[in-house]
Amino acid sequence: MDNVKSVVALLVCGEEQGTAFLVSNTLALTMTHCVVDAIANGEDINLTFKNIPGQDEIKTKASIVPYEEDCPVSVLKLDDEIKIEPLGIFCCEDHISQEEKLMAYGYPHVKGDEGYPINIFINDYLSKNVVIDGDVTLVIDPKIRIENFAGMSGSPVVYRKNVIGILIEQGIESIGNNRKAVDVKMISIKRIQKLLDKVEIQYSSIKYVELCDELKKMQQPKEYREEGCSYDERKKNYKEKYVADYCELDGAIEDYEKSIEIKLKSIFSIKNKGNIKKAWDELRELTVMVRGSKSKPSKTLSRLYYLQACWYLDDYEDSGNAQKYIKKALEINPDYDCRNYNAKKLFKEGNVVEVKKVLYPIDNVSILNTYIQLCVYNIEIEDAYEVFESSKHLANDGTYYLMSLICILDGDYALAHQYMKKANEEDKDMPLHIMMEGVILYWELLPSNMIYGDSLLPSMYVNSMLLLNSEFKQKVNEIVSLYQKAYEMAEIAENTELQKHILVVWLNTLSISDEYREEGYKIASKLMELEPYQCQAVIYFCVTGKEIPLRKDFDPTEIVQKKGNNIESMISCVYLFMNKKDYVSAYKKLKEYRFKFEEMHMMSHWFELAVRCCDDSKQLSQMQDSLDKFDMDLTTKERINGMILEALGENEKLINHALSLYQQTNLEIDLINLINCYEKNQDWKDAEYYCNDWLKKFHNPMANIKIVRYLALQNRQEECLNKVCELRKSGQEECLTKEVLFYEVQALKIMGKYSEAIEKGENLWSKEVSPKILFLLAECYYLNVQEQEAIYTLRDGIKKGIKTVEVYQMYAEYNKRISVSESEKYVKKALIQSDNDPNVMMWAMNFLYSIGKSDSASELFVKLQALDKVDCFRTLTFKEAKEWIDKVEEESKKRYEMYMKCQFPYHLFFDHSGNASYTLYCQQLWSKNINNSVGKQLLLTSFGGHHASIEEIKKTLGQAITIDFSSLIHMKHFEILDDIKSCWNQIVISGNISNIIASEQNKCLPSQPDMLATKEKMVATWRRKPLNYIELPSQNDLKKWVETGINLGDIVPYELAKCNNLILVSDNFISDLLEESYKITDEMRNNVISPYELLAILEKRGDINSEFKNKYKGGRKLREGNELIDTLVGYNGKLPILVDENFLLEMFEMDGVSVISQKCNIHVISNVFDDIESEMKRVELAKDAYVFLEDLKNDIQENKEAGYIGYYGFYEDEHKRKNEIFTNDFLDLFHYASLNSHILVCDDRWANSYNNFNDCFIYSVTDIVELLHEQRIISDEKYINVITQMFNEGYAYIVPPFEYVKLLLEQVPDGKDVSQEIPEELSIMCDYLFYITASESKLDDDMIHQGVMPESSGYMYNLQRELIKLMKYVWCTERGELWKCQVSDWLLANYSVFSYRTVMNESVDSGNQNYYELELSNFLFSGFCEIPGNSYRKEYYSWLFNWFSKNNQWKNGLEDRLIQSLANLICEVYRHESGTPYKDIGIGMLVLSVTADMPEYYRDLIRKNASIAPIIEKFEDNFVYLGEKDFILREHFNQWLEDAMKQGIDCSIIRTNETTKREYTITFIVNELFHQGFKIEYIDDARNKRIHYFRIDQAMLLCQDALLRTKGLLSLSSFITDLDMKEYRRNLNRKNWGEIVDKIVSEIKSRGDYIVYIIRYMLENETRLFSIEDLFPDSIELFENVLANNSEDDVFKRGNQWLQDSDKNVINIFWQLIIYIYNYFRRSETYLTFTEKDSLVVANNFADIVLTQITQLNESKRLKYTLQELSNWLLQLNDSMGFLDNFKNNVISQEEKAGIEQEITEYFCLTNLQHASGNEIVSICKKMYFFEGEDLQTYLLLIKEWIIEHCKKEKEGVDEEKELLSVMEYYVCVVNKEKPNQIVNSYLELWEEILNQGIHIELSRSSMYILRRCITSFSFEQGVRMRKIIEKISLQR
Repeated sequence: MDNVKSVVALLVCGEEQGTAFLVSNTLALTMTHCVVDAIANGEDINLTFKNIPGQDEIKTKASIVPYEEDCPVSVLKLDDEIKIEPLGIFCCEDHISQEEKLMAYGYPHVKGDEGYPINIFINDYLSKNVVIDGDVTLVIDPKIRIENFAGMSGSPVVYRKNVIGILIEQGIESIGNNRKAVDVKMISIKRIQKLLDKVEIQYSSIKYVELCDELKKMQQPKEYREEGCSYDERKKNYKEKYVADYCELDGAIEDYEKSIEIKLKSIFSIKNKGNIKKAWDELRELTVMVRGSKSKPSKTLSRLYYLQACWYLDDYEDSGNAQKYIKKALEINPDYDCRNYNAKKLFKEGNVVEVKKVLYPIDNVSILNTYIQLCVYNIEIEDAYEVFESSKHLANDGTYYLMSLICILDGDYALAHQYMKKANEEDKDMPLHIMMEGVILYWELLPSNMIYGDSLLPSMYVNSMLLLNSEFKQKVNEIVSLYQKAYEMAEIAENTELQKHILVVWLNTLSISDEYREEGYKIASKLMELEPYQCQAVIYFCVTGKEIPLRKDFDPTEIVQKKGNNIESMISCVYLFMNKKDYVSAYKKLKEYRFKFEEMHMMSHWFELAVRCCDDSKQLSQMQDSLDKFDMDLTTKERINGMILEALGENEKLINHALSLYQQTNLEIDLINLINCYEKNQDWKDAEYYCNDWLKKFHNPMANIKIVRYLALQNRQEECLNKVCELRKSGQEECLTKEVLFYEVQALKIMGKYSEAIEKGENLWSKEVSPKILFLLAECYYLNVQEQEAIYTLRDGIKKGIKTVEVYQMYAEYNKRISVSESEKYVKKALIQSDNDPNVMMWAMNFLYSIGKSDSASELFVKLQALDKVDCFRTLTFKEAKEWIDKVEEESKKRYEMYMKCQFPYHLFFDHSGNASYTLYCQQLWSKNINNSVGKQLLLTSFGGHHASIEEIKKTLGQAITIDFSSLIHMKHFEILDDIKSCWNQIVISGNISNIIASEQNKCLPSQPDMLATKEKMVATWRRKPLNYIELPSQNDLKKWVETGINLGDIVPYELAKCNNLILVSDNFISDLLEESYKITDEMRNNVISPYELLAILEKRGDINSEFKNKYKGGRKLREGNELIDTLVGYNGKLPILVDENFLLEMFEMDGVSVISQKCNIHVISNVFDDIESEMKRVELAKDAYVFLEDLKNDIQENKEAGYIGYYGFYEDEHKRKNEIFTNDFLDLFHYASLNSHILVCDDRWANSYNNFNDCFIYSVTDIVELLHEQRIISDEKYINVITQMFNEGYAYIVPPFEYVKLLLEQVPDGKDVSQEIPEELSIMCDYLFYITASESKLDDDMIHQGVMPESSGYMYNLQRELIKLMKYVWCTERGELWKCQVSDWLLANYSVFSYRTVMNESVDSGNQNYYELELSNFLFSGFCEIPGNSYRKEYYSWLFNWFSKNNQWKNGLEDRLIQSLANLICEVYRHESGTPYKDIGIGMLVLSVTADMPEYYRDLIRKNASIAPIIEKFEDNFVYLGEKDFILREHFNQWLEDAMKQGIDCSIIRTNETTKREYTITFIVNELFHQGFKIEYIDDARNKRIHYFRIDQAMLLCQDALLRTKGLLSLSSFITDLDMKEYRRNLNRKNWGEIVDKIVSEIKSRGDYIVYIIRYMLENETRLFSIEDLFPDSIELFENVLANNSEDDVFKRGNQWLQDSDKNVINIFWQLIIYIYNYFRRSETYLTFTEKDSLVVANNFADIVLTQITQLNESKRLKYTLQELSNWLLQLNDSMGFLDNFKNNVISQEEKAGIEQEITEYFCLTNLQHASGNEIVSICKKMYFFEGEDLQTYLLLIKEWIIEHCKKEKEGVDEEKELLSVMEYYVCVVNKEKPNQIVNSYLELWEEILNQGIHIELSRSSMYILRRCITSFSFEQGVRMRKIIEKISLQR
């Protein structure tokens, strides 16, 4: 074959491609049609010889040798001589038999430029009369895979190494669209004899018949000729042949002498035991002995020669020597039976057809065994069984051995064992037998899907194919022990070849599992020792990734040259090139050796290697085309196509291809390939899916490992662990490989189960020492907050030989905060290990800088700059640097703005903020904000619209709570971490907490601590020297200098130096660095000197020496002839210089502080050290943060050890690799939250903008503090302190909690001015509320999520809901009414939506107006649903309507709108409750009950409303409402009250509501006149105790019991005449008794003594039965009588008497009574008919009555209050009601008015108003109300000037502030006395004018409260204006 291939050339001529072959060194033959372009068009003929041994392809040109006649064949003359022996040529005179196999070799188009051999047989000889070129048709061997032979025209057809013809054309058959060659035609040599003769080409004429006779004679020994041996294409298992070779006696020879027979048997035994050399030696010795004997037995000697002939064929394939000895045998015994020899010879020649024929008949064991041997070679199993069964009687041990091989091929391993056992009966020590026993066990062990029918010996597997359980391992050990035994016997026998064979089988057996990898390397190494670069060993090393050590100059082609052109040496050569990563050479050699792969039918292997070697996409595509045209098994071809697609990186096509192939074949190998494709494409989900398919269909446990892997890679860690657990429970220990155990540990780590991960990781580490296990285990320790153990683990790994760069880096990082020296040591090791890799150098440089090793770091910096590879560094100009910094700052600013706009969580913000630490950031804000009321930088921990449900949190008590890092920080800060454990049994925190803390701590460390220390020392040193500090320029100067356009960094120091007659010392102008030199004037340049010039001046002056000057490291340029320098050299005295920080640092580093300060008068700008000192402060704060984090880490460690800490794991995602630590933790946190229903605590504003994430509710630390307090885990004091601290430290945006405000309000005492008694904490809260609503850091007005209201709106909604709850608390507490009024006023002014900015009140429009009025109406509705009990409600509504009435829009439509709004709310409730019991038992009753507690005017107004009236009508008088949904039938309720009254005062009864089955305790507590009081107690649904107080008027008079009615009537005897009493008693049982009672009550209420009775009761008793409202009857009859029966003079006279009282308290009480009563009358709808004068008279009269009772009770010691307390109470009441002094009292005489005008005129003439006090101005303003002189406007202008000037001044105390505010109020009242409705607008305009002038106003909190109170009495529009005024004032604080 090699000869044929070498002489055949690829021919290309024009468009034609064909084949030619050499017939001499210069001549070649081809078909004429292949060179037609040369004949017709003169095209070149190009020949390429591709297969000349030892040479690359040879190309040459050729020309056509002229021939006169037309001939289908042309002779070509080569331009170059080809030095190779040409093929011989036969001219066959007769016909060759159709059974003879012929061979042709040429270049078919389908094979591209690769040659291809084909086997063909004679089909027919065509008649000479047929006029065609070809005269013979040939049949193509069906095994040939290609279907188109175009291009093979001109190919030689060879028979017995000689050319007998030339291929000319193919016969094509069309089947559908497919065209297929069915035969080919040949032109015989006989037909072109004339041509050959003409050009003198030599050929031999033969006759086939004669040749056959000659062949037959070859069977006769005497005529036997030596013949070459050609390759049998059907012999597929060339490596396995040796196991079928067997040596034995060739039949019995009767006349042997006994000793010779015994000797021969011994020789055979020796040979079969593997010692071939010894067997040969003894056979030769025996032959010599027999030949030298006297008798020379011919049979024996011929037998010995015959044996040697056969052995030469078997052992050495040496046909020459074999022929020599067969001749000798036949010479002695011409009739010797040579069938075995002939069969072996024919088999080696490839004549498979005839080989068995020569053996017949099978009449002895030798023939039988040879026959079976041939069956083994050809895998003819049935034939072997058949012949064995028919000749079993001849069988011997050799037969049984060979039959065991047949059984292996047949898969019948039990029978194979039986035959092998029989084979070993005589001799058990044959190494081949022993090895094959192991092979049988191997095949038994292997799963059926891994067994192929044509395999006799184990194949090598590239990947692990089996999982070995203990039983499997035991069997493998048994197999290996047999191999070991066989190998040792082969060693003893010194049979190297057999040793190699055994080792190859051994190695292939071990390749089934990676567990035998190391053992496999040992076996492969033994093979390499026996045969350098043995093929199987080389393959094993290469495919398992083990590098083969080769000398540098080693050329793998040496192997082929030394070992010859065998396939194994070629494969070794290719693999060794691949091992050297020299894929180009590997591919080149593959192309060169392709012919051998084709010969061996191993083209699939060739393509596989070619794909692995080739990385050129073009070549791969060509290979793909070549493969498509190649005739190969379709499935194999498709698999190779998949490899090509993979190499081309066409992953999508590859997956589709692999899926399609698997669907076609349904084979396991194709399923595995499909899975691998998905794995390569990182499609873990589909890979897992098909792995489950793999497991289900093929039951291969290997699938389990991949399933575990893919589950892990999908981050389905819990499923991954479940799978491992399943494998463990099911006893599949073989599946628990190191990889699976690694994934188990990794899954535990990712899920945060570190303790379990560590336990299993330690176990895995003990089994395998590998970097990835080391890293995993160390990381588990580190993440488990066991930093020291992590370091110990790394140290252990290093000791065990894992000395990689990564290990050193990790060890250094972990040690960074523990031992700087140890870290530095391992940084250096990492550098050495990396061979100074630039990336490692970069890491090391940064690391060394961070630990204060700047010198070492700087050395690396210099080295890195010198490396061309590194592009991390480039030289920047100052301008470029500044532009870059400006850009970074701009990006940072935008990012900060986005963060402040709640567009992403803090996690992203800090990850993208460089080296910013969240903890340090918090520490800085805590420090900055604590003493800064309004200039805070907010800590954004909560979303303003966030609303937490405490009830949802309470559901999780006793379970687990998940806490974000931010919340850990704040819980630690507020010292509540330990308190958490009292509520939840586990705290789940980040599984990456150790790395987060470490990262945070690293960011707290200064970047170059040694440099900072140097600067700190520098500052301290210079501070001790006499530096002169120059103040910064004024704003005016700065403005002037800015206008010059020169950079401030240049102009400011220059001008300051110029102003102070100093010399500016500076290295550079910033303008020069910014490339703006043109801005610097010559004057500036000439009057500035550099530091070096200063040193040169000092040197010339003799102040310093040159040595000191030369220490300077900066620029050394010295200007010659500079006038300033010359002047300074001669300057007398110290040089006056202005220097900057850089100069001071340079002098310090030169040790020149003392000398420079002695020789120069040094000046610096006052802020020269500010940056350094700020940095030092930051470092101190950073140290605190570092320690804080260290403490937090210790807390975590302690709690973890106590079992309180759990971890949430890691969410794995390919995109996460791009993220930083906080962002990844955020993803981990919310991924965990999505899978669990724990509550999540995350103090991030963005996160808190969501109330929940799936089923996981999101809370902040504020919410947790609320719960801890609610659960009584923390005290009231700690609770208040924590919330107050949050306000102080700027935690935003927190709605001050109800409980917090309530606890603080409880501290406010009764009877005092609430505004003066408000706790400091509430004032801090007010400052906080203002700042978060009005500053630049205010709540956001935009909607950040779909469906979520704007933050400011949400915040105010929540605040308003808390306010409603507080109102309920205030009005339901047992405090005085005045306290309730004042506290409610304070809450409205300081804790409501009205006083703070929101998007709903930022502007005045209809929408915002509606919102404002809706909130007002909510207060009305609160009485319905929040305030239970009529006594509480009466007080509440009295206060509420009084507050409403202060609003100057109340009577301008606001009243009507609010009443209608309330009506709408009630109707909405009514509609909403349609069909529910709640509706059925009394919306109407609720309305009746609540409105009954309102002032009469509003009660009637609401009840008569068109929407409300129908509701009331349905339910009136049917029910009593106790609050919420608690209703009692009126008849039942009345009966309970009656029963209680029967029991008497302070007696209780218990009654049950039959509907709800709830028990009520009713106590009769008060009985005064027709007023009865009751207390009702019960337990509600939430198990809370409820108490309601009821005052039921006429309860006794109207009850059913006659005795009680009589008792009630008699109690009124003091107010009823005896006559009337008798009449009433007679009417007690009449039907109209109710009307009579109404008449009685109305008459009594109209009596003055009744009012006195009420007054005395209120002043004497603790029980609060009456309110101040009860003093004013519903009718005006009483007060009309006062006016009718009292003169004005008498009334005022009595009043003046009180004003003359010696007790100031009495005077104050009288005045306050007048103010209250007067204003009550003026505002009450009942007394609208009273004139202002009437109201004043009645007020004086009523005040006289009240004060008379007060003094009488006081004198009799029966007054329950002191006069001082009453005075204060009335004062506060008036203040809370807004009853200002009445300036409009025009009831003065003309004389008094004239006196006032004169007094005012004189005052303004004589007084410098600017020196007047506020009280003076107020007094004047009061009188100016009556002033009507022409100078009024002048005087008002003076007062306004006083106001403006005093706004500018710093007030000395709160009193001065209040005086100023009073002056402003009185001023606008006077200005607008003729148009009082403009007072408020005028007041607002005054404030706006003052603020628009830029006047800075400082006001205290109490003064701000006064202003905020105004908002609640103004209209909506005026309130908005007032709020903005307050905001401007507050922001100036």
